[in-house]
Amino acid sequence: MRLSTDKGRVVHKKGILTFSRVMLKDGGSYLCQIEYQPYLVKTVSVYSLMVKPLRPQPRVVKYGKKFCMQCNSAGIGHAYLYTKRNWIINNTYSVFPNSIPATSIFEDCIDFALPKMTGFWKCVTSQEYSTKEWTTAFYQIQVTREPSFLGKIENFFKDNWIHITLILLGIVLFLVSFFVAKFKKGAFLKGVSSEKAPLTTTEEETRSENAPLTTENYSEN
Repeated sequence: MRLSTDKGRVVHKKGILTFSRVMLKDGGSYLCQIEYQPYLVKTVSVYSLMVKPLRPQPRVVKYGKKFCMQCNSAGIGHAYLYTKRNWIINNTYSVFPNSIPATSIFEDCIDFALPKMTGFWKCVTSQEYSTKEWTTAFYQIQVTREPSFLGKIENFFKDNWIHITLILLGIVLFLVSFFVAKFKKGAFLKGVSSEKAPLTTTEEETRSENAPLTTENYSEN
């Protein structure tokens, strides 16, 4: 990893890297490189540092939630070929069925947290065809127990209340638009039917009296 000034806490002098007070963020892979020509660098040593707190505070993850962790193995991956990493829980089993290339700079994520994932996690980078291993990260994960059926429904509404609100609002607007359109259509059809209604006897007599005389009527008179 690339070092940055940290108010004298990290000192590099005569090829020796000294941490006066190590912190969790210091964990990762360290490469000692020599620049022997402009833009030409040679790696002469590789180290890994895993910082484990004396009293680790567990990272609490809710059941079924996604959580991610940073391994910091990219330096080792660039220095050694055929290196991959994986996470080990309680020194018992690997988390991912397929190891991750050590050169990856991205976080490693678990999509669905389960109670059996509770424990001490460490990221181990290993090289194929050799026994070399580097440990670069440490986490203490605590996954909450599986909620009841009603609890799952409650959590679903809590996690997706924005989407649910938008869906319900869309349904309400659709129903309002539908009934308004239906009402307007009914009023329009009612007006058209009243205009086309047949004339009554009184209306016919009134219209015939007010009608202009034709040539035939005038000659008879």
